[in-house]
Order: sequence, then structure tokens, then C-alpha cells
Amino acid sequence: MNNIILILGIIFSIVSLATFLFKDKFIILTWFLIANVIILIQYLLTDCIVECLIVAASIIKTVVFMIYAKLQIKPNLYVVIIFEVLMLVCGIIVWSSWFSLLFLIASMISTYASWQDDLLLMKILYAISSVFYIINYICTGLYTNIIAEVGIMLSAIIGIIIYDVNKRKTKV
Repeated sequence: MNNIILILGIIFSIVSLATFLFKDKFIILTWFLIANVIILIQYLLTDCIVECLIVAASIIKTVVFMIYAKLQIKPNLYVVIIFEVLMLVCGIIVWSSWFSLLFLIASMISTYASWQDDLLLMKILYAISSVFYIINYICTGLYTNIIAEVGIMLSAIIGIIIYDVNKRKTKV
């Protein structure tokens, strides 16, 4: 069982590296959906029911935002508020320690980031949420997930450099 969990963590890390290497929001969210499904399976196998609830809510959120991205419309403010409240309620329900607050903050930042149409802001917010996830994973001992979050952070930074910094350096 531990080998399966380790392999899932490695796959999660590899998938995480690909998240922001694309310019299309739908594709970025598709990679996040794949990563969330992998981590949900990992949490189920480790009996981390607390985290399963928040990740399941994240999967629902990602699918909804993927639909909006595919239709090329921005979800209205009420949609993001509903998902932020859902994350908050999940966080309160599954509260186990102050480390849960880090996971909750990260989840709420990534929810707000998923709602953004501005991919630069989305990447910056996901990089910030990764810091909170990394601290949480250090405290809870989920070391393969630390690697995955570092991958997301690196992917966001690389995506910013490739698609935003280089684009802004070109003369108009």
C-alpha cells in the first residue's frame, strides 16, 4: 500500500510540473483536475478523510470553472463566493489543528485563483497558495506532496517568465 501511495505522489509531482506550462485556462484547469483526482486517491488510501472532503470540493470547483473556461465566459461573483463558502465550511467541518488553517487558506486562495481570467494573476495566486500547502505538508509529513507543490510553484514561475515577462519585453 505504501508503494502505491508513493507512486501516486510521484505521479502527482510530475502532473504538477505541467500545470502552468500552457496559455489556455481550460488546459491549465484540466491539469489541476488530474492532479486533484490523483491526490484524492492518495488521501483515500491513507485514510485522510479530512483532506478528502476539501479535495472533493476542489474537484467540483475545478470542473465548474473548466466548463466556464470552455464556454469562454467568466463565472459571476456569486459562483466564486459559493465556492469560497464551500471551502470555508469544509475547513470548519474537518478542522483538526492549526495546520488545518494553512490547508484552508491555500484552498481558498486557489479557489479565487481559479476564478481569474487574468492568467498572470492566476499563476501568482497559485504560487502563493503553494507556499501555504508546502508549510502544511511539512507539518503533516506529506513529503511527496511538498515536491508536487514545489512543482506547481516552479511551473507558475516558468509560465510567468515564458508567457508574461518575455511578452512584456517585446517592443510594441
